[in-house]
Amino acid sequence: MKKTLFFIATLSLLFIQNTEAQGSVLDDYSHLVVPIRYEFQDSDNQFQLNSLIRHTFKEEGFETFMSEEKLPITYFENPCDGLAVELIRERNIIRTMIIIQLKDCRRKVVFQSKAGTSREKDTRAALHEAFKEAFLSIEDEALKSMFDKRERPKREMAPKKMSREEQKAQFVEVIKAQSDHYRYAGTTYLIFKRDQNFEVYDKTGLNKIADIKKADGKTFLYHADEINGVANFDEDGNLIVQYMDEVLNDVETFTYKKITQ
Repeated sequence: MKKTLFFIATLSLLFIQNTEAQGSVLDDYSHLVVPIRYEFQDSDNQFQLNSLIRHTFKEEGFETFMSEEKLPITYFENPCDGLAVELIRERNIIRTMIIIQLKDCRRKVVFQSKAGTSREKDTRAALHEAFKEAFLSIEDEALKSMFDKRERPKREMAPKKMSREEQKAQFVEVIKAQSDHYRYAGTTYLIFKRDQNFEVYDKTGLNKIADIKKADGKTFLYHADEINGVANFDEDGNLIVQYMDEVLNDVETFTYKKITQ
């Protein structure tokens, strides 16, 4: 574990040095999105970590939202103009380590912080202390000046003007890159995850077929033009949909089978 921590911290430092040499790598991005839950958390905003992250970035002048918040329409229509705030956490019996990563819509790391560490035994205190230490590298003046509205005239945060066609093409590219592929009735579909919910698209990514909204536990609500029902993913990742057929007056079931590479 010690070797793993040292290796990640070393890579982080090299990444920072390379990033600073390149200049304003974040200058083309308008906002940040903090997930409501990270993989190492058992519940939303556990240990108040996610709200701390959002508050800290906002205090330093970053336009920051939680993933459950409704984004301004300009940001929502242009998801590739924002960055996701991700965390790498390593923990052993001695210390907790946090590295902050800012990722673009293709999951590429645009900026990575130095490692922050804590020897606190209490999990909440350790995560908070390690995050704050990692954030110090983001406070570096060369990076902060790209966003900090207090140090320069407020820059209009809206992205470069794009036509409707260009915006749609960009969004389709995101859908196709981040979706899993499924088959139903001999046709291929794309299932795209958006926070805790999902969306079903045809294989081109242009046409949305259905919305899948989280209900309770592993159950989702399935809504399409002619079908309203419930859905769940089985252990193999297949999406099983059930709905009431009003003509047959019976419950019907169909399955989107996940295509594994």
